[in-house]
Amino acid sequence: MFSLNCVTTPAYSMDCPIPNTLKNLKIVASILCIDKKLIIFGDGDATRDFVHVDDVVDAIILAISNSKNILYNIASGTSTSISDLAKIMISISQKDIKVLHKPKNPGDIKFSSANISLAKEILKFTPKISLKSGLEQFMSK
Repeated sequence: MFSLNCVTTPAYSMDCPIPNTLKNLKIVASILCIDKKLIIFGDGDATRDFVHVDDVVDAIILAISNSKNILYNIASGTSTSISDLAKIMISISQKDIKVLHKPKNPGDIKFSSANISLAKEILKFTPKISLKSGLEQFMSK
């Protein structure tokens, strides 16, 4: 009956100060600011594909401008382990923070990575802000 053009752009783990989306990174940043132990649930090998909110906005604008009825994964296309994320954040904080491992939470996803090839091919989407750069911006506030 209706002919609607829709674009769907699910964003993966965004590294920006948005409530709920970044609840865990906010907690980590708070811990680093007050010199507490950093707790990682599980062995730290779990991965996530973090993408900066500015890159997500760019992708949405490209998608609205260039396509119809397509689902694009919007992410960095790079998986980062939780251990590596902790190392980056500790390095940025320039503090001597100890990492403590606790049992993983039930239901936690071990590996999360996005295939962004369709967004790259059709939208010419390329993430511009690295995880480290995004975290430096985030943690400086």
